[in-house]
Amino acid sequence: MNPGSRLIVRLGLAQIIGWGSGFYLPAILAVPISASLGISTQTFFWAFTLSLLVSGIVGPRVGRAIDRLGGRRVLPLGNLFFALGLVLLALSTEPILLFIAWGLIGIGASMGNYDAAFATAVTFFGDKSNRVIAGITVFAGFSSTIAWPISSFFLANFGWQSAVWFWAAAQLLIALPLHATIPKTSPREVP
Repeated sequence: MNPGSRLIVRLGLAQIIGWGSGFYLPAILAVPISASLGISTQTFFWAFTLSLLVSGIVGPRVGRAIDRLGGRRVLPLGNLFFALGLVLLALSTEPILLFIAWGLIGIGASMGNYDAAFATAVTFFGDKSNRVIAGITVFAGFSSTIAWPISSFFLANFGWQSAVWFWAAAQLLIALPLHATIPKTSPREVP
């Protein structure tokens, strides 16, 4: 397998976990989490919206860090933020914890989802990274197809907290090692 294909597989599989444990999680778990915390679904989605805002605000800094340090150093941090946010979400008993959890998940998403993966591909392949970016996007396209049934299974059989614990474990046991095995790049000065 050539270097581009190896990078596509590593980043693509991690994208499935990233999108499944962040962006697609509310599709299955918003209602049971809201009921468990005694809040409206609207409040839950305000917390989720916070994660999107945080991700957007942190994004440019993450891109510069990847340019300077490479994806191998930045992407695993995203997995740790994702996992920390998911653990806090699973342990949430009141709305403030929910909001903090989604804020951490937003940082994780910024450091681990599309923008970070694409920036990592560009650090390796420059203006020839289109094929790698397209391959990563194809993998990520399966996120909802894979994540929704997994979350639904855990919800139906073990409760919403178990679904969230599963995604935290996937971040640490699957996505983090995939990101940690990305080849090193030389640090660069970025204007």
